[in-house]
Amino acid sequence: MNGEVAFNESLGAILARLQAAQRTLDLVQRSTLDDRLLEAVNLLERANEESSLLSTTKSTRVSGVLEAKVTDLRNHIVEKLSACWKGYIDINSAENSIRIGQTVKGALDDRLFDL
Repeated sequence: MNGEVAFNESLGAILARLQAAQRTLDLVQRSTLDDRLLEAVNLLERANEESSLLSTTKSTRVSGVLEAKVTDLRNHIVEKLSACWKGYIDINSAENSIRIGQTVKGALDDRLFDL
């Protein structure tokens, strides 16, 4: 009976961690879609930590799915940031000039450029 209670408590703790990680990944995805990239990066770091906690348990299949989602979101954020910087920095090879814009094309998080 004690073993069953311990198993149920352990399972409950794992499920709670899994739900927390999934909620954080949902927030990362929403922030990315809304072009709040600095927020998305910070949340992604938190999601990575949460999924790392799960990888120490025996739920390797679940942690593998979470790791894949973290990787996909990270790649998407990198693509958006790269596109943002390309829009912010104008390199004109014909004129041998580089121009840094005052504004960024698109509705990106203004705090991104306060770094």
